[in-house]
Amino acid sequence: MQLGLNLLKKQGKGVSMKNNVNKKILFSILLFFLTGTLFALGKPKFDLKSLFTKPDLAALYSELPETTPVVAILPPESTSGVDEAFLEELFQEIIYNMIVDGNFKPGAINKWLAATYGNKKIKSIFELVRDLGRYQLPSFFYGLCKSSVYRIGEKYVINISIYSLTKNGYPISAVRVIDSSMELHNAVKWALKDLSMLTIQKQLNAPHVVFAPFDIQCTTLIEQNSGIFDFVSTPYSNQLDIEIKTTDDFYSNLLAYQAQISGLFNASLINPLKEIITTTGSNVNATDLKQHADYLVKGTVILSNKYDIIKIYLINTTNGETVGTFNYISKTLSVQELFSINYACISDFCKTLLSPEEYVIIPSLAQKDCSYYLNDMYAGSNKLENIPVKTGKITIYTGDSYASNITRNPNRNSKDNINDVYIFTENNKIQIFKGREGEYVWNLLEK
Repeated sequence: MQLGLNLLKKQGKGVSMKNNVNKKILFSILLFFLTGTLFALGKPKFDLKSLFTKPDLAALYSELPETTPVVAILPPESTSGVDEAFLEELFQEIIYNMIVDGNFKPGAINKWLAATYGNKKIKSIFELVRDLGRYQLPSFFYGLCKSSVYRIGEKYVINISIYSLTKNGYPISAVRVIDSSMELHNAVKWALKDLSMLTIQKQLNAPHVVFAPFDIQCTTLIEQNSGIFDFVSTPYSNQLDIEIKTTDDFYSNLLAYQAQISGLFNASLINPLKEIITTTGSNVNATDLKQHADYLVKGTVILSNKYDIIKIYLINTTNGETVGTFNYISKTLSVQELFSINYACISDFCKTLLSPEEYVIIPSLAQKDCSYYLNDMYAGSNKLENIPVKTGKITIYTGDSYASNITRNPNRNSKDNINDVYIFTENNKIQIFKGREGEYVWNLLEK
């Protein structure tokens, strides 16, 4: 089976690929930044005219090597508190930085998605990857790029994931936490740099865990003078001055991302594309996923004006049995608190699924005005708590909120980088060194 392949010139006219590309390869990838808009199954269009005030993207695109990975860009999604202008700017920055930095070639498969799934929804990302795999794809087609923005208090959390066909529906992902759209350019630029590095990594020899959309329940405390009280269901919950709705599930997405950071789990969402995938947390059957995952994670988030509770259920997909139930309680689900809860949850997964020889849990790492990067992924800022890592030698690099110092400058003078964390674990012993001292120890261990 085949689909048409088209790339566009500067003036928007179709041209054929170079002669050495087999013309029988017919997969519909459109270079959409020249068309001005992108449509996606009922989503509003994203205007890209402002990109033409920047360097000549069409010329830069045409100069990219044919071996540059092509990714089909899907429109970004958001939760409450994120306006359309922010999404459009994120969309533009992804395309712009991909082309200027040359890490990826942006493309689109919206017409194919609409034609294939307009009247027939599917149940998981794995079905979409399976359907794409039935076509004769060009070797340079890498996968689908899906981005999301979550508003958590005063922070914006940007998540860019690329679902590669070679990883069978399991993504590579990059997250950045920013204060405003003024930071989007730097956040996207360095997030894509991380994704480029992640493309060369092989899939982990580790449990495959898939995350269903979490059930979000919003409540408000009603208390009588007599002392009788109850939490009553409401359509939204005010969290750090943001009205979170029952449809605002960013919790499953962030937890799945953090499960990948440690290198101890392969993790994916069942439903990263709500336009064509119908699965919710309530209608997914664990055993239906046994050919794609070892475990299914379901969750319920109860938000209130007093306490917030996250309930996590870890389910074996072979027999459908729940192997672990975990509850986490917080007064305020800030970004920092949510990162800490998620690491505690991943640590609980490790205790349930892995042998003690495979991992250790680092109780706390703290450094003011410092961001941490593990396995080429942003791991948090200022303070990390209960983060699980593989046993042996692990390096957690430091930097700012956009990139680690080693990513910015691989040839930097490491003597000046005093905050990188070197962790050596053996026989349940955890030894932590910083900066140059860590390099000394690493060097001696390798003698």
